[in-house]
Amino acid sequence: MLSWVRFIALSTSFLLVLYIPAQAKSHLHTLPDDTQEDLVLLKRIADNPNLLNPKYLECSLGPKASAMIARSSQSLRSSAPVVRTFWLDRSGNSTRYIFEQSVPNPNKYLGELSLALDRNEDVTVQDMTKVFSKDPTRAFDENAQPVLLYTMSPCINVLAYEDARVTNLSKIALQYAGPRLSLPSNADMAEAMKHRRDIALKHAELGHHDKASFLLREHLAANPNDAEAHLKLAESYQARSCVNDAIREYKIALATCGNDKDIHDRCLAGLHSLKVDLPNSALPAANFLPTNTNMVPARININPEPDHTSPPNINSATGHKIKSLDVGF
Repeated sequence: MLSWVRFIALSTSFLLVLYIPAQAKSHLHTLPDDTQEDLVLLKRIADNPNLLNPKYLECSLGPKASAMIARSSQSLRSSAPVVRTFWLDRSGNSTRYIFEQSVPNPNKYLGELSLALDRNEDVTVQDMTKVFSKDPTRAFDENAQPVLLYTMSPCINVLAYEDARVTNLSKIALQYAGPRLSLPSNADMAEAMKHRRDIALKHAELGHHDKASFLLREHLAANPNDAEAHLKLAESYQARSCVNDAIREYKIALATCGNDKDIHDRCLAGLHSLKVDLPNSALPAANFLPTNTNMVPARININPEPDHTSPPNINSATGHKIKSLDVGF
């Protein structure tokens, strides 16, 4: 009898060993690229709290959507004035990040960076555990809501909030409470800007033109002379059939590319594909002109109202009357 009980107990334990890892396995690598980038950013700030700074966040997240001053903050447990800064998600439809900061006294700084997660992102506790390389403990936040607490250092905690209806996380908050922080280094700021630019160019290369256009516009607002970014934005616009925007960006890239022959030639090829031939006087780099430089303004066929002042042309394919419109640049 005892042996059967022992056999059943061992079998049950074996099944649990098989079941629990299957449930606890992280699928971090299958999360959306944007979500993975957000988790990496939180980990980077947790490791270097000096990056918990609005200027650095603008380099990493792009221009802020808005900012306001509040009289107090419950989440920071501060009765001193609080500055709240908001960033929208990449669709521009809802708040993605909220950053709160307060200085209750000259020697203390409080800050919280919270990330709102969508259920479709499917971020789990196991993903968080893999990112932060430690297991959480069960705790309650300042509003008595249950959280999963990752203690990163004496001054930094990361709080993960589970969705009440599913196992996905709905919010992640990084909290700092400690001495005044130093400003981020110039190298950190430059690295954040370069990283965001690389992400934008990567989306363009992968054909994610909606995301690429959004990120490239943000990047170019602060770096208007980046010819490669203008070129990529032009190509993204062209892929989305935004012809006028594409022409404008090709022309800006052409004017700012300097002696970069690759960008110069790709701009001309892009304009040619849009049926736009720039006259010689409009080309900024004469030494890059192709062999055949007899360029003329484009003539674009349109379907107009009847023109009684000149003999109409006939479109042989449709038999409709058309005329030509000279487009000058």
